[in-house]
Amino acid sequence: MFLLIMAFFALVGVSQGCSDSQENCASYALIGLCMEPTFYKACQLSCGACVCSDALKKEECVILRDSGKCLTSYTEMKRNCRATCGFCTCKDTANYDCGNKAKAGLCITDPNVVSKCPHSCKLCGDCEDNTPQCREWAEQGRCFSDRNTMLTHCAKSCRLCDCADGPGMEARCAKGSADRKCESDIIWAYIDCAASCDLCPILVSNYSSGEETNLSSQERLVVHVSLWNLTGSYLAFSNSWIM
Repeated sequence: MFLLIMAFFALVGVSQGCSDSQENCASYALIGLCMEPTFYKACQLSCGACVCSDALKKEECVILRDSGKCLTSYTEMKRNCRATCGFCTCKDTANYDCGNKAKAGLCITDPNVVSKCPHSCKLCGDCEDNTPQCREWAEQGRCFSDRNTMLTHCAKSCRLCDCADGPGMEARCAKGSADRKCESDIIWAYIDCAASCDLCPILVSNYSSGEETNLSSQERLVVHVSLWNLTGSYLAFSNSWIM
């Protein structure tokens, strides 16, 4: 997994308009990589840099906000939870016909529309689907076969709004948990099987209350990614994923 993500950094380019330049941006943004400058530059949409949206899961950002992190960890929260912390304003560009462009599906295909119409594109941090087709696409398995598009534009249908296994993944997640895949493939576990792998963000709240000592290796991952407990550098905390 470490080599896979290092390969990502070797390939990154600069995204055009409000878009991502790599197909894995949405997945890695969810685990906190927006703190890494190269990643942030390449993944402007997934990191919420060009729209007013969160990079982490909404539920996790709410817990961090309620624990006071918007004030005590401003830099980290601005990169990862800027919408939930109220660090940005989400509004459409006037006289751009955003409503009709969104209805025409251009939020998914045109980075300029995304940049100018974040409100109409439902990219304002509320964990929504921005097209009625999301539910159908999720049922077809596209949350996994077309991750970047679906995790960005169909967050609700892909079950990123709360702690749940991905749509249609319940049986596979249960098997993966039994086979210890939750530990061997932590990104899969966190994005696709959060419930089955016991990676729900309520653990962050437990940590803030000083209860870290009883956390498992997977639970410590969520603590480190969410609270940037080490240094904020990806290379620094990557080695703490599997303990």
